[in-house]
Parts: sequence; structure tokens; C-alpha cells
Amino acid sequence: MKYLILLLWLLPFFTQAQTAHIDDGRVAYRERITVNGVNRQELYRRAGAALSSLNLKADSTDEQSGLLVVRDRMRLTGMHSLRNFMSYELRLQVEDGAYEYRIDSIVWITDPRGEELIVTPSKKLVDNMEVTGPTAAKTEKQLNEIDMRLQKLIALLNKAMRKPD
Repeated sequence: MKYLILLLWLLPFFTQAQTAHIDDGRVAYRERITVNGVNRQELYRRAGAALSSLNLKADSTDEQSGLLVVRDRMRLTGMHSLRNFMSYELRLQVEDGAYEYRIDSIVWITDPRGEELIVTPSKKLVDNMEVTGPTAAKTEKQLNEIDMRLQKLIALLNKAMRKPD
């Protein structure tokens, strides 16, 4: 019984742990997914349809190499006087029987209405985790929100890529 109480007491600490994917000191996501029996042209078509279903527009496409690149900005939570956004780059590479995505160049943007934008690259956010006190707590919340939003994007992308229209 004591262990159960201790576990329940410590549960909030475990659930608040940082979950963002760190690559070379910055937040980045990368995965290669196998889709057996589907050729590059079909995967490229699915990639375009997937991006469209997610209201994303490819800034750069190359059907020959199977590459689609999206640069987007996503609204995040914020107070009335502060609007927060995240910008990122999604690279989607298709080939026969597989595709790979990479989400990188992630930047947290704070717009304190009427003042200059505050732009914080993900590398700075990761570095701020080494600081103690309120800075680390704020940064952990930011990284958790980034992770939550990008994991949802990845799940929707993977779902759309696996099923034909």
C-alpha cells in the first residue's frame, strides 16, 4: 500500500518528463516507414494527398527524386497578450516501398502584440533545459507542447500515407 501511495505521489513528476526528440542538440524527428508493395509514384501521390488533407502546401517538390518540402507555422497555446507559434520544416522523401520524413528547423516564436517578435530556435530551448528554476520549467512546457503537436502531425501523416484514397 505504501508503494502505491508513493507511486501516485510521484506520478506527476514522471508524466512531466521531457519527451521531445533531440538530435544534435536540437529538436528533430525522423523516421523511415516501409509500405510493402507500393511503388514510388503511388507513395508520391499519397504524400501530396496527405499534405493536402493536413492543410499543408509543399513549398518545394521534385517528383523525379520523390522529395516534398513543407515550411509551415503552427499556432500554439498562449495568453491573450502573447501569441505563440512554431515554425518547422517537414521533408518527405518517397521511394519504392518506403518513405522517410524529417521534421527539423523548429523555432518557437512569441508575438507579444505590439512589440518585437521573440524567436527561439529549438537548440536554445534544449540548452535552456540545463538552466535551473523558472527558465527550465517554462522551457519544458514549451518542448512538451512542441512534441505533442508534432507527434499528432506525424500520426496523421503516417495514417494518410498508409491508406490509399
